Amino acid sequence: MMDDRILNFKGTHKEIGEQVGQLYKRWGSDYSFLPSMIDHYSSQLKIYEKFYPGYLEFLEGIAKGVGAPKDKIFKFSLTIFLSVTKDLVERKCSSFAVRNEHGGFVGRNYDWRASSEKYSKSLSYEFTDRSAFNFKGNSDMGTWKKNIIVDKSEFALIVEDGWNDKGLYIGLNGAPGKTVLNGMNLPHLVQLVTETCENVNQAIALLEKVPTTNSHIFTLTDKAGNMVVAERSLEKGVFVRQEKQFIITTNHFNHPSLIQENIQIFNQTPFHSTFVRYHYLDLILSEVWKDINLEKIISILTKPPTLQNWRGEDDTVTLWTLALELKSGKYIVKFTPCRKTGNGVK
Repeated sequence: MMDDRILNFKGTHKEIGEQVGQLYKRWGSDYSFLPSMIDHYSSQLKIYEKFYPGYLEFLEGIAKGVGAPKDKIFKFSLTIFLSVTKDLVERKCSSFAVRNEHGGFVGRNYDWRASSEKYSKSLSYEFTDRSAFNFKGNSDMGTWKKNIIVDKSEFALIVEDGWNDKGLYIGLNGAPGKTVLNGMNLPHLVQLVTETCENVNQAIALLEKVPTTNSHIFTLTDKAGNMVVAERSLEKGVFVRQEKQFIITTNHFNHPSLIQENIQIFNQTPFHSTFVRYHYLDLILSEVWKDINLEKIISILTKPPTLQNWRGEDDTVTLWTLALELKSGKYIVKFTPCRKTGNGVK
């Protein structure tokens, strides 16, 4: 177990935010950089006031912990994803959920920049005032630059997947489609779902309400056995796929109403691996889903084609592999699976 890969926080939203802010301060963050999309701040603030006031309390705590003006922290945090445009299709993540006689399971590879490889972490949030459900998740530390070593002063604790103490899991995958200038940052939406939803149905209802900045795909499953993939096109809306045995997500749409949107992938990256990874997982899971367990999930995901190790110009690396059992809450996170020195937490 690598203790430096795990960050634990406990308190109210504001108290946890202060703990995070103190951590940022130790890392050298001073929030001297302000995004170029400040003009959209008032619109962004209204979205968070309506849908996620707890996050604003969290930001108040960060401001106190860092020792920076609250207004500065708010402007930075609510608009940073608008100015640093991320092509989510480049994120070649692979996710699946399985239901068999042994229970419900999740498998996930998170693929992003090699600059995150040494720093990605597991996070745990425990809310002492019961204002939200306790949850765990994983973070790429907000890094986005290609082919460089990222300084700790640029780290940001955001979650790309999460599971709460009610047994609900949500994972974010990039998708083709439109980007707009106002909406909730997708990692914040992941955190909102884990904090406020007990099951898949509640999560879907929330996802349909909250405006977002990007088209995207979410894998959702709960310990009651519900498994869905919510595919959201900003042009066409949210469409839900549901399965009883297993369900798969990579980076393209599979719902019949959205399949034509995938032409954007071919126009941008003709040989994108999303289709290969999806077909591979479909073949493997069709054979082994009845006997799946945590160790088998790790074995499936830590080999090509789901394992991504493209360094250099493409710069897409598998940062972590997650295997989760929903009923018991047992899980394995294997960091740096592309390296022989990869470490994990349980």
